[in-house]
Amino acid sequence: MPRGVKGSGKKAKTETVVVEKTRKAYPTLDERIAIADKKVESLTKLNNEREVLVAKTEKKLEERKVALARSTEQLNKVLAHREHLVEIKNRPATQQGRRATKSEERKRAEELLSVMKAKGISMEELLARLE
Repeated sequence: MPRGVKGSGKKAKTETVVVEKTRKAYPTLDERIAIADKKVESLTKLNNEREVLVAKTEKKLEERKVALARSTEQLNKVLAHREHLVEIKNRPATQQGRRATKSEERKRAEELLSVMKAKGISMEELLARLE
């Protein structure tokens, strides 16, 4: 590239300025006390916020414990009901004719009355004998 054209590859020398670093002055006792007071104030505020959060968390925990107890009780009821249903399912089949029908009961009552008439026993006498 020709001389004097930008980007020709030559760069102008920049002067480097040496900046002296100065140490930050150590805080005085009054400044250190003020810093400690700020830390105490911020930590106190933080602790108060955390105590409030802990109280809220404990309240939620108690509510959740109560809810857990209720749901556990419901679960136990449902399990007991299920076991009862399984037990009913596994029972042997009931025998047919186990219970007498109304017509059979009438027949038995008529037989009893006819036997009582044949022996000459009244209903009151029969009841007196049973007592």
